Amino acid sequence: MRFGILGRLEVVNGDLEYTPGSPKLRQLLALLLCSPNKALSTDAIIDELWCDAPPRSVTTTLQTYVYQLRKAMSQHFPGHFSGESLVTCSPGYVLRVPEDRIDSISFERYNQEGREHFYAGHPVEARAKLNAALALWRGDAMADVQRGHRLQAHAVGLEEQRIECLQLRIAAEMRLGRQHECISELRSIVATYPLNEWFYAQLMCALTLVGRRGEALEAYQDLRRVLTEELGLDPSPELQRFQMEILNADAQTLIDRVPDSPGSLTMSEIVR
Repeated sequence: MRFGILGRLEVVNGDLEYTPGSPKLRQLLALLLCSPNKALSTDAIIDELWCDAPPRSVTTTLQTYVYQLRKAMSQHFPGHFSGESLVTCSPGYVLRVPEDRIDSISFERYNQEGREHFYAGHPVEARAKLNAALALWRGDAMADVQRGHRLQAHAVGLEEQRIECLQLRIAAEMRLGRQHECISELRSIVATYPLNEWFYAQLMCALTLVGRRGEALEAYQDLRRVLTEELGLDPSPELQRFQMEILNADAQTLIDRVPDSPGSLTMSEIVR
């Protein structure tokens, strides 16, 4: 049995799939999956499900939801989910599942392993692990789940990790000299994250390294236009210097260099 929150909420066991139909049951299951094998207090669950407006009989209502979720899971996955999987305990409830069966935890593990490979100077291994991490995403985290502030904070944290993972994977690709392969993906990425200067810097870098400096400068102007229209800002001083380095750099010198870590923006740091 596998549990997915990196996209629509789903529980899968072979050919069997289940997603609670009730919004509150989806929210309850998502909350339990975000803290597997850890006791969640009744107060924390109530705060997530109802925030500042709990029903008058909130404790009884919550007990009913837990009963309904336990029953539905047991019916859909007999022999794989039982009363011992969703347990009542002090001070609330705990969902007992192997953590490697939850996609968000597998994502975090692959992401960390990829990061370790990258900074150890192993871009091939890093690329494989980071690709495995990104492949687990099926859409926005908990896309079909109503979110209170606890689940919203968790979703935002996962999205930040997703961006960091994507940045690191792009950096690994660039270290491997795969600039041509990165260009089309980076064009799509900057459309998805139009305010992220790092992705624009990598697109500019890749285009420059394959002899397309004019397009690299056009990408800079695209970013400048977006920042001005959306935020009333200019690109950062680092990216402005990067643009000037592209204008003034010798093309062959740039082609002979290799992109460095995803935290860099200037040409001297992005390209070595």
